[in-house]
Parts: sequence; structure tokens; C-alpha cells
Amino acid sequence: MSDVQTLDRSTPWHDPRWRVRGVNPLQAGLRLQQSWWRQECRGIADAGRLYPPPKKGKKPRARNPLVASILPEGLDGFEPNLMWPEVVDALEESKRDLNSAAGILYEDRLRRNLLSSQPLCFNLFGYLSRVEPNALVRWVQSMAPDATSVVRIRLEYAPTVAELGELPLGGSAFDAFVEYEIPGERLGFIGIETKYHEDLAKALMLPSEGSPGREKYVKETARRPWKDGAALRLLEHRRNLQFWYNQLLAQRTFELLKRPDGSRLYAEYAEVVVASDFDSSATRVVSTVVDSLPRATTVLCASPRSRTYCAQSRVTTIGRVSSASGTQTSLRSRSICR
Repeated sequence: MSDVQTLDRSTPWHDPRWRVRGVNPLQAGLRLQQSWWRQECRGIADAGRLYPPPKKGKKPRARNPLVASILPEGLDGFEPNLMWPEVVDALEESKRDLNSAAGILYEDRLRRNLLSSQPLCFNLFGYLSRVEPNALVRWVQSMAPDATSVVRIRLEYAPTVAELGELPLGGSAFDAFVEYEIPGERLGFIGIETKYHEDLAKALMLPSEGSPGREKYVKETARRPWKDGAALRLLEHRRNLQFWYNQLLAQRTFELLKRPDGSRLYAEYAEVVVASDFDSSATRVVSTVVDSLPRATTVLCASPRSRTYCAQSRVTTIGRVSSASGTQTSLRSRSICR
């Protein structure tokens, strides 16, 4: 980590001693930017420690360095990391609805970690969920051209046993879940995975050979629309796991959730990864997952106003899917960029 022996909490954000060893240039740049935002934009002079104080009866960590992009401990509430009261309201709603078998809300990250993808997701999709979900309709239409309106936006959502009719796989939830209407009183959804500075190569651990955790994903992949041998290819490196699990979650949500009459609840879907356009790791992993799917494509989106780029990769069988027949009726490959 940084040179903690010569730093104190109020060391200026641009001091080179804040640099963290072993991070890539993208991570270093984001950390510097958020450190500047903490001190200069929010007026919070002090940096925080990487880990929160231990709970009662627990020993403190032997190593708990100061990090310039972490807010100080002891903050009252979730602001300013959650940037508006509406975002905090969205968090409270998500906590009430949380399916503990899959979704996880990291409260310390939401309070203090300026580089975590979870507060990033809440600040965008959580805010819109409370203020105006339909503000996303143009974005949704770039992937689902027949969408007429956004019905709701959910955060850290995963279907329950009651919704699926069988046990969840566990291990993954949608960071954001956008449900929209299409003509004929039908619904579609976009499952969203957000990624900020996280290193996919240091994320989830590979399940060991022959373990129940490994076998359930291999078997589930064989049941869903993947190319032959996809699971073995994706198991070659741990960086592939999160996006693979996300895609399985989207496939199961589409195929298993039903209306009261037994028909599919959703007529179509897409799975999207939102990450920095400069994040070559995310781009490579998305390509690996896309290449493991039949008739899939990758599209990119950029926000020219803010010059903040997001790689959006539709990691799914692309096209309009008939809920009644379950067959693909047409194939579209569309660029999101305008």
C-alpha cells in the first residue's frame, strides 16, 4: 500500500506518497481523482483507513493503512458517498427487499469507499429509481428498440426461490435491474453489472475441481444457451467468473420467472456490463463471455458530455425473443453510440 509511515490523514491528495504499489494506471488515476474530489470538492480534509473499526469483541487488523480515496471512519450517514437523499432512500428500499441468498450490500463501502462500484451504481440507477425511472427509456431503447417505458429499477436484485420455482444458484445478483414495457402488455428487462476500479483477476476465487460449487455452474451452463465447452473455457481464469455468473442469472431470470397463467413473465432481456472504456481487463473478459455464447455481440457506449466512458457489452443471445414460443424470431446488432 502507500507509505503509511510518513503520511497523516490530512496529507494533500496529490502527494506522491499516497500512491499504492501494484495498481494499474487506470486504478491509480481513479484513486487520484477521487482523492481530489474528497478534499477539494467536498472539503473533507482527512483520509480514512481501509477497514472500519472492528466490531465489539473483535481484534483490530494488524495492517489497516490510510487510503486517500477512503472517507474517514465515524461518518454519520451515507452522504457524501451516496450523493443525494434519494439515493439513500433507494438503499433503504433495497435493504428491505434484499434476497440474502444472493444480493449483498456492503455498508462500509457505501459509506466510505469512493472507488467501489456499488455506490457508483446506487448514485446512478438508485437515484433514477426514486426520481424518474423513465429517464432511462432512451438508453433502454438503444438495446430494446420496442421498449415504450421503464416500469421500475431495482438494486442488488436476485429472484427468490418463490419467483424461480427452484433454488437460486447464489453467488450473484444484478447490480441494477431495469424492467420495461413493450407493446402487447409485455415486459422485458436489462440486467446490469457495474465495474469501477475493481481488478477482475483478483475477484472471485475459482471453485476447486469436483466441488459442488463448480459442478452446479457447469451443469447450469449445459442447460442454457452456451456453446459446447463454454464452462470449461470460462473456468480457465477467475477473472471470467463474475460476468459468467451474471449471464447465467439473466438467463435463469428470463426462462424461469412465470406469470400466473404459466407463461414467461419476460418476453426479452439483455445483460449489460457498465465499465470504463479504458478498462482493458473488463473488455477482454466481456469478449471471452460473448465468444462463449451463440450469436452474441458487443456494443460500446460513450457519454460525450462528461467524457466518462462506459463499455456496455450485451452478453446475451441478441434479438427479440418470443415469450410464448421461447424461440428467437429476429436478430439485431445495433450500436449504442450516436
